[in-house]
Amino acid sequence: MGVTLKILCVILSCLSLVSLTGPTAARALYNPGENPGLTPLYKTTAATPNTEYVVHNIGKIAMTITNTGQLGTGFLTSPVCDGEVCPSGEYPINSDLEYHFAGAFWIGAVVGRDTLVSVGADGWFTGINELFPDAGDAGSIVPRSTLKSRNDYNPYAVSEQDFLCTYTDTFVDPGLTGTDQFDNRPHVPINVSVQQNSYAWSYDYAEDFILFDFKMANIGAFPIKGLYMALYMDGDVGHRSNANAFADDICGFRRTAPMPADYCIDEDTINIAWIADNDGDPVDGGWSYTSSVAVTGMRVVRSPNEDLKYSFNWWVSQGDPTLDFGPRKAGTDDDPFRPFGPHLGTPTGDKNKYYTMRHDEFDYDQLYTAVSHTGEGYLAPPKPDLASDIADGYDTRYLLSFGPFDVQPGDTLPVTVAYIAGDNFHAGPDDFDDYFDAFLPSIFYDKLDFTDLGTNSRWASWIFDNPGVDTDTTDSYGVIYPEGQDDSGKFCWSVTYIDTSIWVVDTIVEPHDSTLVDSLLAVDSTKM
Repeated sequence: MGVTLKILCVILSCLSLVSLTGPTAARALYNPGENPGLTPLYKTTAATPNTEYVVHNIGKIAMTITNTGQLGTGFLTSPVCDGEVCPSGEYPINSDLEYHFAGAFWIGAVVGRDTLVSVGADGWFTGINELFPDAGDAGSIVPRSTLKSRNDYNPYAVSEQDFLCTYTDTFVDPGLTGTDQFDNRPHVPINVSVQQNSYAWSYDYAEDFILFDFKMANIGAFPIKGLYMALYMDGDVGHRSNANAFADDICGFRRTAPMPADYCIDEDTINIAWIADNDGDPVDGGWSYTSSVAVTGMRVVRSPNEDLKYSFNWWVSQGDPTLDFGPRKAGTDDDPFRPFGPHLGTPTGDKNKYYTMRHDEFDYDQLYTAVSHTGEGYLAPPKPDLASDIADGYDTRYLLSFGPFDVQPGDTLPVTVAYIAGDNFHAGPDDFDDYFDAFLPSIFYDKLDFTDLGTNSRWASWIFDNPGVDTDTTDSYGVIYPEGQDDSGKFCWSVTYIDTSIWVVDTIVEPHDSTLVDSLLAVDSTKM
């Protein structure tokens, strides 16, 4: 009798550890209700960086990647791909359903006595772009692929579609970087260089996410203390034909997600910041090709710091400061409240940005804006009309932050994140109309389905940290081990008796426990 062993988790080799990239931005200041279209990324100067953009399009996500610390097309000048506007964050590919307007990578730290933040894009003040590549070929995005049929085949490629680039925050020409309108000063660099590698696949288990592997180096002469990194994301979720798609997004943070019945665990820890349309845009009581029923999110899949702190913040930016809102802790004697000015939500200026990045705070989900969270230390909700208006969907953006790190001159900090999509987030086309109540939001929230997002999030972790095969510093459950310690990771073998010729095992193998692995592989390795 032949035996076939089906291994779900052992797929690919571990990706090399690298640092962080970002996305870009949002709607322009004092234009919260208008669609700004595509605005310039930078102004031309004598020493022009070789800014480029490419599109990940080999899987189910089509996303524009830049070498300026940005994701998406929100601040690019009319990016054209094959005669059409490039997809910003389209899912599924060729559907015209956009789940990402733009985002940016933020880096904040204390250098000497100064608090500094370098951004791929500010997201509110236009023209603030502080991460750029070198001029000429040195600044180009380098494509690679594992597919021998492609012109960019490279034996060192990691995925079917690699994009490699490097950018720094050392450009200081205000004509290029802009001038911070809040701090009223030109850009002051932290002196960091970021190597950004992104990876995508077409396999059915890996087509719903893109991995971003970053190495951030201190290229200055002084130590960088208390460094935090963040991903700023603005979704504007909806079909391209919907000019008001930006106006009704919802976002939140999900710590766990249910797994399908054929997996060996019921719930998995995913720790993902997510954004979606509020109701999926049903048409005549049903779903159509213009319905945005999916959800997308960002999670960290590897960090070198076992004491890593996370923060999740969201806000809506408005020219009228009385409408500019984001959840804020009320403050204590040990942690006093920090005013941002006349507004409550948008962190403008370097010091406010850095405070938001380092502040150990997880905002409640947007759907719960009208519900009091004063018992958890938050300020009271805004006035009921505004609270309800925000809770049922708004032009929302979120920030996922992590740190702190201390980086000595010449040292490199590796971080890996994943952009992940999950389908069928909205189950019933009438769920929002039938069940949403701003003052009792849990009824509608419980109708949202995080299963596919959770499954794809776990696959993203598996692909990066190939459990049972490679030697890593972090296993697939987020347990971090000292550098150099052998660890094959905790992983799940999903196997079932299908018939007398197929075995499927359902168990959890702890790190360093190779007994079961060895015995299973010895069963009939010629049939694998």
